[in-house]
Amino acid sequence: MSGYEEKAAYIGKLRNTVDLWRYYTIGRYNYIKCMESEFVGNLKSLWKRFQRYLTHYREKDNYLCLAIIDIDYFKNYNDHYGHLRGDECLSLIGKALAAHWDNSSVFAARIGGEEFALLWLEEDKHNAEYVVEQVHIRLRSLSIPHEKSCVLPYVTVSIGVSIAKCSVFDDTQVIYNFADTALYKAKAKVRNCTVFFNEDEEASTFPIK
Repeated sequence: MSGYEEKAAYIGKLRNTVDLWRYYTIGRYNYIKCMESEFVGNLKSLWKRFQRYLTHYREKDNYLCLAIIDIDYFKNYNDHYGHLRGDECLSLIGKALAAHWDNSSVFAARIGGEEFALLWLEEDKHNAEYVVEQVHIRLRSLSIPHEKSCVLPYVTVSIGVSIAKCSVFDDTQVIYNFADTALYKAKAKVRNCTVFFNEDEEASTFPIK
């Protein structure tokens, strides 16, 4: 039995017990805050890192890359498995992203709900494709069951990526909106895919097989 299955089995035993009541009335807020503290960053720290990159690299030719990651059909997951399992799913994904890029130049954060973000710099914008490809590979290796997904029987993600030259863009909100627009297009298509959007070309989609 995998670690995930063991945790899922334990969570199942909590149903209709005092422990479950304590979790919802007392512990869920603390659990979520603990999960965020174990993760690399949150929305506030993401914006700080965002501004720092734009300030420090404004005179250089580096590209600032932002990926917004959204769990596919997460509402279906919560409705089917319950919020307890939903929080566990978020924790597993957050820790997987944090561990994969630990001590690297890729900054990871949970930015709210079922959304995560990665922020990093590239000298060649085409290298960004490798980073987001690793996200899909890493999360696919978790094989978190998702019976109510309309994509696959395990948890998948859709990703929107913006790529902007630091010497051209100085507005973090604009770069964020680019990524958010790309994510919207990814979710409007087949999901379980990545859509890139940058200042040079129209959005392009990279489906995950």
